Amino acid sequence: MWPVALYWCFIEVGTPPRRFPVAIDSGSPFLAIAGEGCDGCATSAPNNAYNARESLTSEPADATPSSPTQPGFVETPADGAPGSIAHFHYSYTTCDLKHPTAPCSISGALFQDEVSIAGLGPVTTAFGQIMNQTNNFDQFKVINGVMGILPPMKGYSKRNLFHRLVEEGLCDNVWALCLHQGSLSTGSLTLGGVDMRLVDGPITYVPNTASFYAGKDLGVLWMYGVHVRSVRVGDQAFEVGHTAVMDSGTNILLLPRKLHDAVKDWMCTDSMFAFCKELWNQTCQSMTPEQIDAYPQFHIELDGVSLEMSPHDYILLGSPLAKSPDQYCIGIRDGGDNMQGFMIGDTTLRNYYVVHDIGNKRIGWGKVNRETCGSVGEPDADESEQNNLFFLGAMGRASGEAYLQGLSQKISDSGAQPVLLLAAASALGFISAGCWWGRRTQANARNFGGHYVSIE
Repeated sequence: MWPVALYWCFIEVGTPPRRFPVAIDSGSPFLAIAGEGCDGCATSAPNNAYNARESLTSEPADATPSSPTQPGFVETPADGAPGSIAHFHYSYTTCDLKHPTAPCSISGALFQDEVSIAGLGPVTTAFGQIMNQTNNFDQFKVINGVMGILPPMKGYSKRNLFHRLVEEGLCDNVWALCLHQGSLSTGSLTLGGVDMRLVDGPITYVPNTASFYAGKDLGVLWMYGVHVRSVRVGDQAFEVGHTAVMDSGTNILLLPRKLHDAVKDWMCTDSMFAFCKELWNQTCQSMTPEQIDAYPQFHIELDGVSLEMSPHDYILLGSPLAKSPDQYCIGIRDGGDNMQGFMIGDTTLRNYYVVHDIGNKRIGWGKVNRETCGSVGEPDADESEQNNLFFLGAMGRASGEAYLQGLSQKISDSGAQPVLLLAAASALGFISAGCWWGRRTQANARNFGGHYVSIE
């Protein structure tokens, strides 16, 4: 997970269907996969390359007029000449591991085709065929493709696979995610419902407060975010009073500049914490476990929920800033002063099973069950009476090798039901011990009562 923060799963595209890995990104609304001949895309397994001519159901997709409020997402219509197609250019942040606020981009042609995920579908979905990818897109150097799960912008609903599944009545408008290294994979993604096997205790819901008006063309845009009352570091509280955006494609905690500097100044006022000034100035250090343990607990106080980070959640090995493998770096960065300057990434999210209830505009938080998250798999023999489970085999980390396991399924007769996927983490040569998973409990499995799918 650290430093790449790329969790991914497979989708199937085209007729006949071909399998493509895609990053699970809660910070964007679009679907894009690597195209044949892409400049800058990874080509090693498990990556694939889309060729529209090889699919019987592929068609060019229309461009959606760009909005000045969303300058990072530009689509250009076809020019009207025979054979011309529309193009896209999408830009992202928190993708350059050395410079989290620097933009990275992908561009290419727009198509639509039949797309399915974990046995749900197929549904006709528009997507970008990536033909160019900037060299600083570190997260896509192992896995190409992205499946954005943000609620789609007005006019862009066909580009959002999850939204298309909801539109077709194949699942409810809720999904959930936990990140933990288990026996099958490095996380669990639940589509269409909540799996109580993956949470240790209750789930507490708070309002989703990440919305803004993007003009008359797009209206109100929704992200995933929560109102933060304060940040508590050790026994020191810092008042906040605004929204933090949540993003499964971000690997660290970004703090608004004033808050970042205040936390840094308080923590480094004296020499209580080893290498404090060096770490906050992005100079990585070799440290002992005792030195890390001495650092304070970090709490993000929401309205009714306190999100916790231990020192080992924010002082981490494996950063590209490190000069040697044994150096630790701090996983808290200056997010600047814009709307997304406060961003909660995977180093915080990995401690929780997070429910994104789009229909009710709320976010649920429950302690991750480290005995089950990432280890939910095929039903046991004594669960055979359940006819509502669908499982797809797990695949290993994106290290250049694909570990594809078997497929088993029990198909639900009850219509639109939740779907569970195991999300795989990929790494650029290193994955922190912060990713987890375990074994499921059969009692909680029966509480879900839904339709499951397990993949990476």
